[in-house]
Amino acid sequence: MGLGGTLTALVEAPAAAETRVLGNIALPPGSFVDVELLGGDKAVRGDGRFVMEFDGSSNLGQILLQTKDKAGAPQQVNVAKIAIKDQAVFFQWIPGVMPNQANNLRYCGLRICVDGESRFLPLGQPPNIDPVSFSLDKATGGTTFPVSRLPEVGDLRLEITGVEGGFPEPNFNPSSTIKLGEATNVHFSSADLPRFWFNVTFRLKGSSAIVTATANIDYEIPVSQPQVFKPMDADRFGKQLAIERGKALRLLESVPQNDKRREDYMKRLLQIDEKIGQVKNLGALYTKTKSSGCKVHFRIYTIVGGKYETTVLETR
Repeated sequence: MGLGGTLTALVEAPAAAETRVLGNIALPPGSFVDVELLGGDKAVRGDGRFVMEFDGSSNLGQILLQTKDKAGAPQQVNVAKIAIKDQAVFFQWIPGVMPNQANNLRYCGLRICVDGESRFLPLGQPPNIDPVSFSLDKATGGTTFPVSRLPEVGDLRLEITGVEGGFPEPNFNPSSTIKLGEATNVHFSSADLPRFWFNVTFRLKGSSAIVTATANIDYEIPVSQPQVFKPMDADRFGKQLAIERGKALRLLESVPQNDKRREDYMKRLLQIDEKIGQVKNLGALYTKTKSSGCKVHFRIYTIVGGKYETTVLETR
């Protein structure tokens, strides 16, 4: 079975009930087709849910929004129609459907099965939001978005998809993907820089979700605590290292060439020289990112049908 294409705009339900082609599908003669709507039970917060009734004999289906009125009585609205014909999957809004009734359908998807072979087709393109912008010398940067029109928040996941700013290749602890209410560390391993990382959090704040990033740097000279980068601190650590280097050099010069202690003193001197280089490189990275900016890119997604991903939001 071949299947391609997506419903390109479900951000707002269109006023006109035009028919759209969701994708092409190869249907051998006499094949059996089944279409299932996935994610409808979690796409709408509260009591609402989307369901679909599909008739395999006619290959036609209708999508319904089931809710409750103010008195708590069940009610349902016919939202859209699905049809499979002419080797394609067609979608059509029901005339007069309101955006507030249809918008969250974009968080669902169709599982289309033809003679036992299945494909998943997400219903909608995710809207773009700004990435998290921050600086090495600021405590925290963040981006906020409302959750009132998102799926059930307990099922949301955040995946870090990239980091801008000229940083080394990142490692994630515990993972590049976290749930709402969790945090992860984005570590950068480089012999040319001090140990540093970003702490990325994904949490709920009132009626909004917020993604934040905080830079942490550990100079390890000789004992230091993780902190936000500050140019004056880097300068201070550099001066401290210069003093330590002078002490190490004097110790090295104070012992004879055949003294066994020279090996340890030389090792200490090389370690200090390495730290001096790291602090200088960190200052250069700070200057570079100050002009180009640091950004954490991510996407927010949810799982439907136990294994399929539908992207809710993603950074531009």
